[in-house]
Amino acid sequence: MYGAKASLTSHDLAAELLRRAAGDDLHKRMLAGLPLVSRDWCWTVWLEVLAQLPAEDQQWIRETLLADPAWGYGEKISESEG
Repeated sequence: MYGAKASLTSHDLAAELLRRAAGDDLHKRMLAGLPLVSRDWCWTVWLEVLAQLPAEDQQWIRETLLADPAWGYGEKISESEG
């Protein structure tokens, strides 16, 4: 999926990127599924939820979604935090 342009509202893409990065880790797979059951959450809500997670989970999610700038998540996250 490297080189693909993300839809900034794509819960499906975020979930798939996280699922692939999670591998067989059950805890990470549960985090990866959260976007699919929370389609009503906007970026502001996502960042509030992210801030409540343990630091290790926050880091993993950020590293995963920011791995390729072409996906567009870095820009959206920066806008929401700024």
